[in-house]
Amino acid sequence: MSLLSVRSLTVHIPRGPLVTRAVENLSFDINRGEVFGLVGESGCGKSMTALAVMGLLPTAARIVKGEIVFENKNLVGQPDSVLRTIRGNRVAMIFQEPMTSLNPVFTVGFQIAELLMTHKGLSKRAGMDMAVDLLGKVKVPSPELRVHQYPHQMSGGMRQRVMIAMALACEPAFIIADEPTTALDVTIQAQILELLEELRESTGTSMLFITHDLGLVSEISDRLTVMYAGAAMEQSEASRVFSRPGHPYTRGLLDSLPVERGRRLRPIPGTVPTAENFPPGCRFSPRCAFRIEACDKAEPELRELQAGHWIRCIRAEEIARA
Repeated sequence: MSLLSVRSLTVHIPRGPLVTRAVENLSFDINRGEVFGLVGESGCGKSMTALAVMGLLPTAARIVKGEIVFENKNLVGQPDSVLRTIRGNRVAMIFQEPMTSLNPVFTVGFQIAELLMTHKGLSKRAGMDMAVDLLGKVKVPSPELRVHQYPHQMSGGMRQRVMIAMALACEPAFIIADEPTTALDVTIQAQILELLEELRESTGTSMLFITHDLGLVSEISDRLTVMYAGAAMEQSEASRVFSRPGHPYTRGLLDSLPVERGRRLRPIPGTVPTAENFPPGCRFSPRCAFRIEACDKAEPELRELQAGHWIRCIRAEEIARA
């Protein structure tokens, strides 16, 4: 049985007479010990999905349809008092910018200890001792000294390690990593990715890994969903998506990667449509090289073409043979 099941998740944000359709009919399952990737361009609904799972949607946002079932409990509609017992305890989140997530007026050690005091009932001294252990676990050098530092006294890579330590503090069953390496240089990115993989293997924690970087998601994910304009375009095992992409959008993303010296990049033409005004039919059709007249008439369903490989495209069979 899946640890987390998201079913037909639909998140809308009213904006006067318009409605921002941030996420529409999104479904996926994450098994125990699995890393599931959510990949797509900025604004496609990845982070909104994560916030919905955490129960931290912006004030105006509403889940208008769907279920988020974690450990056999539907989190949609639960009071905040219930969600607070789950957040930081059974479910934790690593945000993409630690400087906006860490409190600048408290030491990093106290912020880790506070989680343990709140959820595990530890004393402050025991919490600080555990904070030292956790910082050592995520490979922060001299953790017994670092616990007394403030966020601004640490580098970006060290702050992200602190965020990972905080996520691990209560031994959660599930971690959401939302663009955890975005603000870091490539060397530190590789270190953080290696650390997350080591922690997954040692703790068995499941993870939702959110990114716009196909290179990163290919390294860490077991399965993934490719999102575009709030909807899932393709879903399968990561290895299959990268070796045999079935949706034109996935192909476009892969073609735009710099894979060899001397080959010109092939960017996807056009821009992502606004979430208040999607085109008729397939929302990717204005940018699609495989577009035909039928693409503009009705939005295609997400179909299972092969076992475990789902694609939202009426020409998926033809594209697979191309």
